[in-house]
Amino acid sequence: MNQAEASRWLFPLPKSIDILPRANVEEFINDPDLVRGYVKTLATYQDERQRVVAVLEQVETKHDEISELIRDYKQLSERIVNQIKTIQTMYQEFTNLEIDQYRLLSNNFNQEFLITNKLQGMLDTSHAESLAVAKRIQELGDFEMLAEFRDARKKYHLRKEKLNRWGEERVSGVV
Repeated sequence: MNQAEASRWLFPLPKSIDILPRANVEEFINDPDLVRGYVKTLATYQDERQRVVAVLEQVETKHDEISELIRDYKQLSERIVNQIKTIQTMYQEFTNLEIDQYRLLSNNFNQEFLITNKLQGMLDTSHAESLAVAKRIQELGDFEMLAEFRDARKKYHLRKEKLNRWGEERVSGVV
């Protein structure tokens, strides 16, 4: 066998094979069991086999890790979907409660309600002040009492007129 024929083989043939007759070399090359046994004894085959086994183990490890990640991802995605559903439900409840709150606020605290109550409260306060001045007639002199009483009643009547105008819708804007 010449160098060109030997180079076409993936495994090196021992140099001692060249001393064998050509028929024995052909028999060796054509017998798969002999070739397989010879190749398995080669150090390069053993090294390559160990390298391939190591690579396969790494691939298997990576495959297991990826499979675990996929399982974790599926669980996490299910959890996220459930949380999204919960958030959507909570948001809908919040929106409904917010609408109810605005409706109640607009019914109970509209401008007319607030102004009417505010003016009515101020009117009641002015009336109480004028009555308090009238009760202190002995403490104050006639002139002082009369001036204070007139001021208190003037304030009372002005506020009462504003309240009446508001009720008749003759007042615009916030008073």
